[in-house]
Amino acid sequence: METEKRNTRRKPTKMKELQGTRRADREAAVPIEFESLESIPMPPDYFGEIAENEWYSILKGYQQVGIFSVLDIPAIRIYCKAVEDLEMLRNDISNGITDIYTVTPNGLRQVSAEYTFMNRCQEVILKYGEKLGLNPASRTKISSLVSKPKDVVDAFEEYLSAEK
Repeated sequence: METEKRNTRRKPTKMKELQGTRRADREAAVPIEFESLESIPMPPDYFGEIAENEWYSILKGYQQVGIFSVLDIPAIRIYCKAVEDLEMLRNDISNGITDIYTVTPNGLRQVSAEYTFMNRCQEVILKYGEKLGLNPASRTKISSLVSKPKDVVDAFEEYLSAEK
């Protein structure tokens, strides 16, 4: 029987809090800290307008929360580029520049490479959106770590707590 190797890399305490796996009895003597985003970095040169807008909108939110670090930048790059690629492909398909199907030399109809790439972009967006807290389920983990000021009223929370 082969012995399984355990992942021995330590996770930052904030990451454990985000994932809901932090336990006091397993705290490291010296917790791992990571550099938070002080200012929003410039987007990569290869980004178009769509990716740049996504970049700034995500990083502004992360900067306000204060729990994301420079280590998250590569994942944000991938996410933003996938959003831009998806929008460009959708525009090409809707404008008739690219077809959903192609015909092979044998006369068989198959899904085009562009449409396959578009689906792959959607998969990347869903995967990285989950990791970055960009959907409601993953955002609840993050929002529980960030305390809201007392004067901020959450309309949805008020609705749920209202007497019926």
